[in-house]
Amino acid sequence: PDPKVQIAVMARRLARDIWDTTGYRFMSTETGGRTFIFFCAQLQGQEARNPLVEDPKRQQMRMKMDRFACSGWLCVTFNSNDASIARVRITHHHVHTPYVNIGLGEKEKNLIQELRHLAPSKIWDKILQDNPDNEFTEKQVYHEW
Repeated sequence: PDPKVQIAVMARRLARDIWDTTGYRFMSTETGGRTFIFFCAQLQGQEARNPLVEDPKRQQMRMKMDRFACSGWLCVTFNSNDASIARVRITHHHVHTPYVNIGLGEKEKNLIQELRHLAPSKIWDKILQDNPDNEFTEKQVYHEW
């Protein structure tokens, strides 16, 4: 495999391990060869720029994640001679609520695959029946379908 891809995968795995350990999720923002920079997923000012539709009849309810002025950044730089060695710098100035993952779990993904012969809305009904307090949306089910 391509060494550039390998170190990118290692950087993302490290970011995932940090999320699992700290509760803070770091999102990739830029790369520069052997350096990978991530920002805290709840960092104020880094939210996705998805403007609302102007027509009120077409607007959908959507929940937004709380944002914080936490100065959360992660920088991973791999050694140029040995990619198994990396310098990791984490900056996170303020404690805040942990990131809540609202992505589909393996259980739901497997169910969608098993029920692929049904319409996504029917699969969504089944998911709601089994777990009415889930954190994901029918749109996510449709996308996975």
